[in-house]
Amino acid sequence: MNYLSFISDYRETLLNIIREPPGELPKALPDNDLTDSSAPLSVHLGWTIFIMVCKLDKKSDLYKDVALSYLFLMNKKYNGSELKYIMGEGWFGKQWNKVRQYAVKYETADWMKVLSCVTDEEAPPNGVVLKERIKEFNSAMEEVKRRHAGWMVPDVSLREMLRVSITEKLISSYG
Repeated sequence: MNYLSFISDYRETLLNIIREPPGELPKALPDNDLTDSSAPLSVHLGWTIFIMVCKLDKKSDLYKDVALSYLFLMNKKYNGSELKYIMGEGWFGKQWNKVRQYAVKYETADWMKVLSCVTDEEAPPNGVVLKERIKEFNSAMEEVKRRHAGWMVPDVSLREMLRVSITEKLISSYG
């Protein structure tokens, strides 16, 4: 995906080389993932990206931790790339929305246990129950911290979006 993101640096050259749509591939991409233009370069690149994304989706199944598989899927290099100029704003927006959906699924898969320790689903807890819930919360936080030690989100804006979202949920639940 990194190489595909950098391909836009050579957009003018590629436009001169690729003047015809691929012969054996239909112009439209599956799943209503159409490019904004039917330019041959967009069609070629769209199908290449589609195939790569399918392979990445399949690879994400190899992770035993569901949250880690969503983190893997989020780390596609769309943001900051110039692909939107080749593929179009509509296509780029759809891809970024998919990344955000993976982020929500990641949060749900990984942080719900932590949040469930402090959400007030019953009557107000007494002192003993409150201490037990805080203990569970701290234990769940340590577990997430331990598991996340080797994980990373290289995209700065995506990392910040996750940080803000998780922090807001934790603070509102903990409060």
